[in-house]
Amino acid sequence: MGKLYFFNPDNDLALAAGNGERYTPPAAALDLRRAGALLPLWWCGDGDEVLVETDEAIEAADSLKSAFGLSGTAVRKSEASGRALPWGWSPLSARLMREAGAAGVPTPDEIERLRMLSHRRTSMPLARAMGADERIAARECFSEAEAEAAIAAAGGDAVIKQPWSSSGRGVMATRSMRADALRRAIAGTIRRQGSIMVESRLEREADFAALFVSDGRMVRFEGASVFATLPSGAYAGNIVDSGDRLRELIPVDISAAIAGAEKYLTEAVAPYYRGYMGIDMLAYREGGRLKLDPCVELNLRMTMGVAAMLLARRGLRGVLRVKPSGPSADEINLSPIRGARFSVVVIDGEAPA
Repeated sequence: MGKLYFFNPDNDLALAAGNGERYTPPAAALDLRRAGALLPLWWCGDGDEVLVETDEAIEAADSLKSAFGLSGTAVRKSEASGRALPWGWSPLSARLMREAGAAGVPTPDEIERLRMLSHRRTSMPLARAMGADERIAARECFSEAEAEAAIAAAGGDAVIKQPWSSSGRGVMATRSMRADALRRAIAGTIRRQGSIMVESRLEREADFAALFVSDGRMVRFEGASVFATLPSGAYAGNIVDSGDRLRELIPVDISAAIAGAEKYLTEAVAPYYRGYMGIDMLAYREGGRLKLDPCVELNLRMTMGVAAMLLARRGLRGVLRVKPSGPSADEINLSPIRGARFSVVVIDGEAPA
């Protein structure tokens, strides 16, 4: 049986909303979903399909396949009842895949289990299994007083996180917030999502991720992802390069953490989830020494890091990024849909050292 892929990077927003199949993403999220609709063509096999939402995407798919020798077919509805493989699972993506005629769509109970596994509290026992220092462990707080106490215990220099959020949204550094704004953020998050996560802020040196895949029985390590950053330290994309090269760019040893993650995820996640996932990590400096935070968060879905890995396997090299504008001359547009407000590109050439 072939597969039916669907690029829905708004999935974490749907999980956070918690209002079932009828959630409507904000306009910018919908624009990005439509702009990047053809991204899965880059890892399709013969007989696979990619679900798209516009006729412009179907037209663009033909030229993209011709230019780069890609397989797969862009469709508005599955013609082969392919096995559903969205970017991520939520009640919304389950409904869209079911309406598209996909096979293997999880039941509502199964989706709710995946939603709870996608909660940031899953990262807490996972981090312990990966050997995280207990002093930097996240704490889940269920009241404003509890959150304020956790922030005070971190010397007032903490990071607060919404239990469900995506792409850095819902993550706030307390030291840069006014007291009244901090109180509102804590209260609003607890009201909407039931709790809030509090962590000590670390002196970050490098950001990267370990990528895994589940076949429904076991989870195995697939490769690493390294984030490209601006001089300010802000995220600028994912480096697209060979696995060996990416491991060389990671300044700390992650092998023991990977082994711990494989064991824990096989037991806790594999029975309920099939597909790719990523664990964000970071290297931080403490007392002049470089240390590893092995589990910043678990992303139980496709990630741009996984996409960068799959693009590298097709021979691309450079930096994968999303732009709020069209591609430049030195960039490969991975989803060239006419009229798109965003572009998903690989900046061609050598990846940064």
